[in-house]
Amino acid sequence: MLTTSWPFWALLLSSFAVVLASIQYLYFKKQIRKLTLEFNASTRKLKREINTTARGAYGMGQRVLLAEKRLQLLSEDHSEHHFNQDFPVTGLEKAEELLDSGVDADTVAAKCGLSRSEASLMALVRKQFDTVPEDELG
Repeated sequence: MLTTSWPFWALLLSSFAVVLASIQYLYFKKQIRKLTLEFNASTRKLKREINTTARGAYGMGQRVLLAEKRLQLLSEDHSEHHFNQDFPVTGLEKAEELLDSGVDADTVAAKCGLSRSEASLMALVRKQFDTVPEDELG
């Protein structure tokens, strides 16, 4: 059997350690490169999504501002008009006023946007209501 000295074994062991460290270095370098590429791809994707979201939010903000301006204009227009409570708000109320003033059903239908039969029915109900004595109304 050959007897070898301890320096030989120390050199062999340190050479093995250097080879093992080099293999680990190459493996970790490959892993780092792979993770770097994945990180860069994810970063680009997130930047695109953030830009898309920001553009959408900006667009929605513009729409909200426009809607607020329109609402403000409408509320200013509404407050400028002084509505008289005696002025009829709906076609039916206007028709009722016209019938009370003695206008015929055809004219009421034309002026209020009602059908002739609706105006005639309102006139008929109005006539029957007027003929009922007040004590029966309760």
